[in-house]
Amino acid sequence: MDFKILGPIEVRAAHGKPIALGRRKQRVLLAALLLNVGRAIPSQRMLDWLWGERPPATAESNLYTYISALRRVLGAPRGSRRGRTGTCCGPRPVRST
Repeated sequence: MDFKILGPIEVRAAHGKPIALGRRKQRVLLAALLLNVGRAIPSQRMLDWLWGERPPATAESNLYTYISALRRVLGAPRGSRRGRTGTCCGPRPVRST
């Protein structure tokens, strides 16, 4: 899988076919997670990335919806897990351009 995070965020499957990433906030979340591969990311930090200082009342449930949707379209990575301290993706080799 190839990830492009400079310019428009794009993902291509191994055979080069583009993968539809869905909503803008899902794409923003994916780019931020790609910049933090292998690190546990607290939910609050992800909420800050997506909404800043004024998240809506539904922000937390929306966040988990976005994470679930990304797992579905990308295929749930074996190393992805959610714990008490946050969500962690990796370790997997990531090729980004």
